[in-house]
Amino acid sequence: MSLAILLPLATLLLFGYGVRLQNSDIPISVEDRDQTASSKNVIAHLRESRELKMLEAPSGNDLSTLLLENKAKATVFIPKGFSTKIESGEASPFQVIVDGSDVGCAETVNALAQKAAFQAEHQTRTVNPQAYLAVPEFKILFNPGVDETPYIVSGVFAIVLWMYPALLSAVAISRELEQKTIIQVYASGLTPSQFLIGKGAVYFLVGAAVSIAMAILGSVIFGLKTDIAWAPLFLSTLTYIAAAVSFGLFVGAATREENIAVQATATGGFFPALLLSGFVYPLSNIPYPLSLVSYIVPARYYIDICRDIYLRAGGWDDVWWRIITIAVFGLIPYLAAWNAIRRMSLEGKE
Repeated sequence: MSLAILLPLATLLLFGYGVRLQNSDIPISVEDRDQTASSKNVIAHLRESRELKMLEAPSGNDLSTLLLENKAKATVFIPKGFSTKIESGEASPFQVIVDGSDVGCAETVNALAQKAAFQAEHQTRTVNPQAYLAVPEFKILFNPGVDETPYIVSGVFAIVLWMYPALLSAVAISRELEQKTIIQVYASGLTPSQFLIGKGAVYFLVGAAVSIAMAILGSVIFGLKTDIAWAPLFLSTLTYIAAAVSFGLFVGAATREENIAVQATATGGFFPALLLSGFVYPLSNIPYPLSLVSYIVPARYYIDICRDIYLRAGGWDDVWWRIITIAVFGLIPYLAAWNAIRRMSLEGKE
């Protein structure tokens, strides 16, 4: 029943509610030093765009702080004299600083800024309305070439390192239970912790080896940066792989059948990691209430870590809390798997 009905329906709901290709609620901040009809119209047209979400400027009007802290994807600065130049027939630039580490958001902001400038200029000018004088000047941070390769490849790390260690460990445990060979484990006197750690350690080492190979290939073939903070990336990767193995151990112990374990790992592990992590599209695209589910998807945090380190040159200050979050999400399924094996062990002894 699970394979034939429940898992396909769960997949339909996940794709139907989770997949949204159009960007929405991209956070941007604006500073208007001109305070004229033209500048206010630019801001009004930006505010009317459903793809954007306007943020309040921080104290001191330090707009770069929001970008550096990854709280905003773009900032718009309109200088004093903006409208005066337009009315006199001169080109009047205003600055748009964009976070290039999120390629989709950067392209959307660029297009909307140009559209807002065009609409605002021709709404307030009557002299030579065909002249295009309001000119957004774009500055791209973190990924100046807006190259999709490092953005995609760093996200692939999270998908691969979650799916395969989880799948291997789930199959290993479920096969033991399905074929009843776990009785030998009970007879040997191994504790549930020793059994789970022994099984999981193998696939943890496999996942660690795969992560090293992927990092090397990513640098050699796809040109990912090598001058990065390796220590936080190394620790977060090991924590993430351990969480994936822990999830697989839980799935295997809960399903007790190899075929169901494979399907459950795909539906409960792979699809959320693919669709609810920010890999395919920004997290702001995910509609409520499914967006709440994304907070319990470990891939969400590991993708942020990879992109912060590879694209934004982040370090411990940017990722430490995400590592702790991943560790917590790894501990919970391990405890559930331990409890399931312990109960089966007690039943076997009885």
